[in-house]
Amino acid sequence: MDQQLDAYTVVLVESERSLRRVLSVSLNELGLRVLEAQDMECARDLLKTERPDLLITEIDFPFGRNGELIEQFRNQKGDDRGPVVVTTTQRFGDAWRHRYQPDVTLYKPFDIRLLCKSVSKLLNQDHDEVARYRTEKGIRK
Repeated sequence: MDQQLDAYTVVLVESERSLRRVLSVSLNELGLRVLEAQDMECARDLLKTERPDLLITEIDFPFGRNGELIEQFRNQKGDDRGPVVVTTTQRFGDAWRHRYQPDVTLYKPFDIRLLCKSVSKLLNQDHDEVARYRTEKGIRK
């Protein structure tokens, strides 16, 4: 199932304009189609009109509840397996992580190479491998 990365679309949700731009450029350099959202409303609109393969969202969003965005994305995928990368400046509890089950959590500031490596790995993984990993880690799906 190793598609080229240029076959994938990513929704990138980041309120800080300069960071959003740097991340977008880096992901574009991987060959990804990147749709940028500066806030939750824009992200929700993108999810209504697009069928992204991956969601990258910060959870420190002012005035937004990103857990709901993750659920909307995964419901749209129809199989609860849509890969999600979360970026944050905060340590959040196990209850949040258990409920929304991000595939990758990156704590700001993070190395952009780590984001790119994580995204590449998530998009090139076989769904059976992802399911096995989640089972091994005790993640319910």
